[in-house]
Amino acid sequence: MRSRVITAFILSIVGLFAASIYFLVLLQSITGGHMFIPPEVVRYLTLFYAGTVMTPIVLGIVSLSLVKNVKEGPKGFKIATIIMSWITLGSFISYGIALVIGLMVLGYVFFGL
Repeated sequence: MRSRVITAFILSIVGLFAASIYFLVLLQSITGGHMFIPPEVVRYLTLFYAGTVMTPIVLGIVSLSLVKNVKEGPKGFKIATIIMSWITLGSFISYGIALVIGLMVLGYVFFGL
């Protein structure tokens, strides 16, 4: 059981890291700025859009399901895993809501819908 908690903890860290990289690349591709990542890397990462969106979501769900039924093991890792997984999933939910609202506003402004 201890190995499941540690595996879930590592997966949640990787998912949180992937979500941060995704949002950084998205911010750079929207603004056209080249703050941290070279433009060639941003271009190639936007080609693999579905993979960069799905990776943090899948890792968050898998780490939550690994920790779900564990009764024993290190409590700190379990709590940190749950918090990081929900932050990852919540950030993508909030991004999706903001994207839909933004598209609705742009549709209203540009097309008068």
